[in-house]
Amino acid sequence: SHPPFSFYVMGDVPYHTKDIPIMETQIGNLTNSFTNDAAKFLIHVGDIQSGQTSMCRESFYKQAYDIFLQQSPLPTMMLAGDNDWNACPKAKDGWRKYASYFIGLEKSWAAHKTLGVKRWNDVRPENFVFSISGVLIVSVNLVGTPILDRNEWDQRNADNVFWVKKGVADYLKNDQGELRAVMVLGHAMMRPTIVSFFQGIREIFMTNDGGYKEGFQIPVIYLHGDGHKFAITNTAGVNGHKSKARQKFVKDLDWDQFTDIQVDKGQLAPPIKIEVAGVKDPLLEVHNIDQYVLGDGLIRIDRRGGHYQTKMKKKLPKKKKKK
Repeated sequence: SHPPFSFYVMGDVPYHTKDIPIMETQIGNLTNSFTNDAAKFLIHVGDIQSGQTSMCRESFYKQAYDIFLQQSPLPTMMLAGDNDWNACPKAKDGWRKYASYFIGLEKSWAAHKTLGVKRWNDVRPENFVFSISGVLIVSVNLVGTPILDRNEWDQRNADNVFWVKKGVADYLKNDQGELRAVMVLGHAMMRPTIVSFFQGIREIFMTNDGGYKEGFQIPVIYLHGDGHKFAITNTAGVNGHKSKARQKFVKDLDWDQFTDIQVDKGQLAPPIKIEVAGVKDPLLEVHNIDQYVLGDGLIRIDRRGGHYQTKMKKKLPKKKKKK
């Protein structure tokens, strides 16, 4: 009952006007591949602009919204980044624009009904949760600095922990079968201001003495943007790309089933693909240098070529001068 599936993750694009054609091409290219790889959805982990450059004008939100609707063949969800909200010149106005364009964006695709996306409508409608093939997909509102209100910041971190706990509890309560993995999506990279969130969700899976609760020794992956460069960080020491800054956070977390994955900003590389093996399928393996396997072959991360060898460009059409 748990067939294989995959999904795509991108972030930190378009920062500038020159990035718009790149984003259009990247998302449009998914049309050529998604039907062959069991892809179910696309998630953008935030920052569709540079707040200092765009000044968070509404046109920047609308242009990203239009690209998703016009180019994406898959139900798409968009998380808030600090450049879309708290780093805006007027944070409340930035949040209003983000919320009006992107909360509930997935409903623009008929296929969203099969995903069963649920949002925390009465508390934090930006947070969503659903499951596919025994894998829980849950988003949280984690952004980078500035901290505009310490009380709001701490309360939001606590809310995010509760939302993940609720997602896991509801999954088990509804008897949806074995929980095979949990994918948490946010914007911010691990840093001191949000470490309490990771400590909080660790309690779902582990006991105070460092052991695993029964049935909870499963892969937990945090997918995010913010740092702009691809990196995989965990205690197992995945070969290849690591973040030295996050290695200490992950080491201190003392959670060997936890993996932190930071995606490249869209200007540098295509969306990464996350593949999950079906229950009756062979475990996934690495076939090239752009792939990484987690969870003993349950999950494969595919950079799909990684960094572009040459700059990806597509000239914008020149505007006609008014006579």
